[in-house]
Amino acid sequence: SKPLNSGGSQESYSASLSLSYELDLWGKLARIREQSEWEAIASEQDYRATILSTIDTTAQLYWNIALLNQQMTYQAASLDIARQTLAQIESWQRAGKVGLLDVLQARQTVFSRQNQLLSLKQQRAISRNALALLLNRPPAQHTDESSALDVRQHIAIANATPLAALASRPDLQAAESRLRAALAGSDAARLSFYPTLSLQGTLSAGSQLFHQWFNDPLRTVGSSVSAPFIQWNTVQLTVEQASVKVQQEAVNFRRTAYTALSEVDNAMEKRLNADEQRDRLLQSLQLGEQRLALTGSRYRSGAVDYQTLLNAQDALLDVQNSLAQNQYDYLYATLQLWLAQGGINPQQRTSQNESQ
Repeated sequence: SKPLNSGGSQESYSASLSLSYELDLWGKLARIREQSEWEAIASEQDYRATILSTIDTTAQLYWNIALLNQQMTYQAASLDIARQTLAQIESWQRAGKVGLLDVLQARQTVFSRQNQLLSLKQQRAISRNALALLLNRPPAQHTDESSALDVRQHIAIANATPLAALASRPDLQAAESRLRAALAGSDAARLSFYPTLSLQGTLSAGSQLFHQWFNDPLRTVGSSVSAPFIQWNTVQLTVEQASVKVQQEAVNFRRTAYTALSEVDNAMEKRLNADEQRDRLLQSLQLGEQRLALTGSRYRSGAVDYQTLLNAQDALLDVQNSLAQNQYDYLYATLQLWLAQGGINPQQRTSQNESQ
């Protein structure tokens, strides 16, 4: 600014700073901060649960593709046998050794096994596309896959799961964190009706440039106490609402814990059953191979009809597919048991227990 009655110029400025701080007399702010921290932990555990769910889906699709590849191999071999049998029966029919009925049955068997092979290919294409989508790849870009499942593979794992292992489950940790957040929120809701004490501080300064530089600032420090207008109905409803939230989270935590115990027990039961069934299926596979060899020899000698040979072929194919399916069930049950325990390796669980 420049005065009209003088030739000199004058510059001035003003600035002010104010600060308000609420004293946490009753612990309300601490409870609000605690509630936010527990909610953040719950969100982190939700993210962990999403990762484990992705692992579950990925492994399921990968093993399913391997299972379908193995079943397609069995089906293709069965189709080759059906075609060879058809050619032989047609030759016998031309020689008058067998009738037209055997030829028709043999042709029908070839068509049926061709359709079954096409169905398996379609299922594999669907699983391949789903896995490619999960891995953020175009459908045509398939990942490396196994041609078969090792039906003799055995994975060593503890038969008993300590209850402490369930504490590493992300869904259980998330439920616990939300329960703790609800408890903190309930206390914060109750304490919000207590009087609050706030401190205010104000700093202002004005001067002429080059004449006065914060020479005479004005500082004001004060305090104020505010008490919310007490409405007992509002107080009661707010506290009751927070209490209901705590009860809901407690029920959810209890249900999650019971679900975790049930999932562990179910996974262990499925795994043990699959392991026991595998031994019987391996024995049945040997018997099926011997039966087919003997039936084929007797059919060529005319001792049995074509239907008996067909039954022996189908029985062997069923056992082969059942054995592959059993190994898939065994692997997936083992994965489910690992996930039910929180998806943590025994070494990691041991280190966690030592740190606690």
